[in-house]
Amino acid sequence: MAAEEFADCVVERRKDDVAQLLGALYGSADERRALKRMAVDRCLFSGQLTMPSSLMRGAVFRSLYKKDFGDRSPGLAPAAPDYTVYVNDPTSNGGAVQILMLDFASCVIRADVNGARGLLLAQAASEKETQAFSSLVPFMGACFPKGKSAQLSKSTVMAVIAEAMYREAQAGMTDPTPSGKM
Repeated sequence: MAAEEFADCVVERRKDDVAQLLGALYGSADERRALKRMAVDRCLFSGQLTMPSSLMRGAVFRSLYKKDFGDRSPGLAPAAPDYTVYVNDPTSNGGAVQILMLDFASCVIRADVNGARGLLLAQAASEKETQAFSSLVPFMGACFPKGKSAQLSKSTVMAVIAEAMYREAQAGMTDPTPSGKM
């Protein structure tokens, strides 16, 4: 809940830094600078908040999704975005993992767009969030690439679904022939 409150504050108060994060490539110096500038005291309501940059990204993307698409249901573009364009070095281990995770998240979103939308719009740590997450679990195994394995935390899955859902919604808004409704 603290991460959600923090991200909501950042999205409201640090618009330039959020815009820089949106335009920054994953793993780049620009991304690190944007994330560092977001960690401002006025958004830390009760002391200190420490989280990996990937989870902070996810919290910001979740907040952006709620702000930009929470009151409407944008469609998806016919195909998932090419996530290599959002990564500084797609051939690096970190870049390849980020692309794999975003592709995984897009697959889950496309399998149950309403469940993914419900997950992002639910209050953090609520029963509604737990139910929405549970509704997506059956699709996760089928969406993870064969031959790959990983232990994923709920926070990690939430973070990549938030980023992929935001990117999917943006693509759906710019594509003249959206497929599916959210």
